[in-house]
Amino acid sequence: MFRELGDRWGQLQATEWLGEQCEIVGDYEQAQCLHTDGLRMAEELGLWPQAADRLSWLGRIAMLSGDHVRARELLEHAIRLAAEQAYKPGEVFAEINLGALARREGKVDIAETQLRKVLEWHDQMGHAPGAAKAMILTELGFLAERRGDPVTARACHLEGLAIARTLGDPRGVASALEGLARAQSLAGQHHQAAMLLGTAAATRQAAQAPLPRAERGDVDRISAAARAALGEDTFDAQLRRGAETQPGDACSALEPPGTAANPA
Repeated sequence: MFRELGDRWGQLQATEWLGEQCEIVGDYEQAQCLHTDGLRMAEELGLWPQAADRLSWLGRIAMLSGDHVRARELLEHAIRLAAEQAYKPGEVFAEINLGALARREGKVDIAETQLRKVLEWHDQMGHAPGAAKAMILTELGFLAERRGDPVTARACHLEGLAIARTLGDPRGVASALEGLARAQSLAGQHHQAAMLLGTAAATRQAAQAPLPRAERGDVDRISAAARAALGEDTFDAQLRRGAETQPGDACSALEPPGTAANPA
């Protein structure tokens, strides 16, 4: 409709949401095309904040596609452009993705510094908890897990889960459940870890947004640890149990790190 009207601003808005939908289902090639088209339109219209957002989307797609060098170039460009426009939300979006990129590159200290800086700004501004904060908490939870700290990881993921549930964001709920699974696994509670993975997978399936293959790194790592500890049959049984459990019920049954795991 926007094309028929010759409304390029409308096309710009529509391609952003279509690009995000393509990312959700793992169609990164189409997402890249849509965001590239959107970047061109934003530049032609002189809408520089929107251009900064498109650079961040393209950086995120490059990260998910495994091109970390290109991802960093695009995200750093996005930060510079957003800063020139005094467009703080654009800076924040790019910074979150730079933190996520650093974690995937194994740069734990850099990732935590970037993410905590954004989290501090978010809290200082008094913004209501939203998807951005939930995303930051998920990344911080995985960083804590990398440091061997299941207590901090659990706290981050539980807070992120509460935000995602309030927002009605099933993908955010699933991400937090996957992070909690790793925290429980790290604490030796592998039965609960496998159950949480089952709940997360069912949550994604119900939202018609299964985890794309390129984004399965964390889940595959968590699954491998739990499967090795439990054995194939028990792991699969706990997955099925989790698939039949609601997120709230799954979390209410969790035991804090340091307590004995319940194999029931």
